[in-house]
Amino acid sequence: MAITFFGQAASVADNAAVATTIATITPPASMIRGDLVIVAVQVGFGNLGVDEILYSNTGGQAWVMIGSAPGSGVAAPSAHFYACRFTGSWSANPAWDGQFSSGFPIFAEMIVFRDSRISSGDWQFDLDTVITATGDQWPTFAATFTAPSTPFTVTNSGISSVISGSVVYAVWMSTDDNTWDSLTATWTKPGSAQYRTLTGANQQSFTSAYKIDGTGSVAQNQATLGGDAGATWIVAFKVVEAPGLYAPTVDAFVDFEDSVEAAVLSTTILTAVTKPLASPGGTWALNNGPQETMGIRGTSEKHGAGVNAGGYTYADGTGKLGCRYDHNFGTDTANFEFTFTSAKNAISNGFFYRTALAYDSFSNFSGMTLFGLISDDYAVTNINAEGALDHRLRLETLTRVIWCVRILRNTWYWITTKYDNTNSKAYMACFEPDNGWQQLGFTVCCSLATGVQCVSQALVCTGGSFAAEAAFTDMDDLIWDYTNAAFPLLPAIGAKPNPSWDRLPKLDLNPTRLVGRT
Repeated sequence: MAITFFGQAASVADNAAVATTIATITPPASMIRGDLVIVAVQVGFGNLGVDEILYSNTGGQAWVMIGSAPGSGVAAPSAHFYACRFTGSWSANPAWDGQFSSGFPIFAEMIVFRDSRISSGDWQFDLDTVITATGDQWPTFAATFTAPSTPFTVTNSGISSVISGSVVYAVWMSTDDNTWDSLTATWTKPGSAQYRTLTGANQQSFTSAYKIDGTGSVAQNQATLGGDAGATWIVAFKVVEAPGLYAPTVDAFVDFEDSVEAAVLSTTILTAVTKPLASPGGTWALNNGPQETMGIRGTSEKHGAGVNAGGYTYADGTGKLGCRYDHNFGTDTANFEFTFTSAKNAISNGFFYRTALAYDSFSNFSGMTLFGLISDDYAVTNINAEGALDHRLRLETLTRVIWCVRILRNTWYWITTKYDNTNSKAYMACFEPDNGWQQLGFTVCCSLATGVQCVSQALVCTGGSFAAEAAFTDMDDLIWDYTNAAFPLLPAIGAKPNPSWDRLPKLDLNPTRLVGRT
């Protein structure tokens, strides 16, 4: 069975007067666990930030913010886009709050897709579709447009190619109560031809369309009251096989166990804790030393379940030590780097990660890194404080920084990345080891420079953080695989997990608001 459209719902009918900043959606009836749910939330006010369109009720789902269209530079509306894998039941009708949209209309559309393969698979972005969107911070593609001239055609582009069976969802928005028609043939509107919402003298219009195998561009016309400026957004999803969990064969395993409590990390320690000892495939070096930010701590241990390296299975189920980065030393730019014996066309890694950095108190922290020739490209694990209670896990390359998912303080995650010179792409995925090893959000992708092989693995990127903070970041059980470059690269954790949608959502708690995971 292929992906099929299941249903659509909107917060209000077309041509509605809106007198609230809240957009509430009654979901389609008869949804089942594993359905893909995408929600677009539009506010007729430009340049609203990440924390300025938020959920006021998650409906019991683990929402992930997958895009935005801020309308920068033109008279365009603001919009945020969310997705979740349906858990099987709604605790309430989900709702979003425009917060600063008083006096401006707010509208939300929900669209639902289904695929029977989800029982053994998972929804993911069709990543190749937006890889050409250089500089975009999301794994989706947004653009603004100026007022079109007659016949007022607005083209929504950014999808270059999709794998067979992927579904593409496209959105158009404007700051007038336009009607829309002349949609590109073979595309389908999921609901009304458009949704016009009005608050006093302020107006906006929203329209959308979808298509299975929707390659190329899609267009439609502002049928009345054109032409008006606005914004477009587009995304593609596919179904992939859920990752199998086995005792993976990797090329190296760094468990930090063959050391002592409170030791300052050194190349000697790293050499001793990198398995297999006889042939680790490279050497550790310290750049920009001496260093004082990283050390060995028992409180940094996260128990893993073992990997096979060099023909021997290493288990960390009873380990006592991990690696701690001390952010109090803000000017330390030291960096431990493992240089491979030979450059690699493709390599994947994975590691436990937990940070206690306070939200909104720092700019960013660059951790585990796979380096090409450093002046040519790299794949950096980066976290960024984007707003109150908001750590964004990001994948950074030379030309792009792309948001993966929101992560919480003092919570363990398993992060896995891949540097792939064979197709000039880097990938990142994040899993929750204490929540059944379910994937948090979706896999993201960045472009890499062509023809740049990977030459090294670093614990942090050029020192990681350059501002002193009273906090620590913990890492443990680093593994990497260049023989097979398996991705996502997970440790042996027993049974294969349920698909990522089969888990309880978690919430961030703020004294002034309750919001879902983004």
